[in-house]
Amino acid sequence: TVDISYKYFFGRGAMPIELANKKMLIMGVGAIGSILAETLTRCGAKNLTLYDIDNKEPGNVCRSAYPFYTGIIEKTLDIT
Repeated sequence: TVDISYKYFFGRGAMPIELANKKMLIMGVGAIGSILAETLTRCGAKNLTLYDIDNKEPGNVCRSAYPFYTGIIEKTLDIT
């Protein structure tokens, strides 16, 4: 069997479990917020809430973590 536990999966570089279990809110998921959300997720954050009232536009894609192919949709839906 393969170990797919949280500790093994995130391993070195993971945030402490006490921090990973905290509720986190990111207000604005544009250039900085989208990268922050992705990085926190890769580090093991388990409970992120994203808030942004804007839609993703073509000009947003070059400086954020959004995929190009999804078109113009709400930023919070595109980053999840």
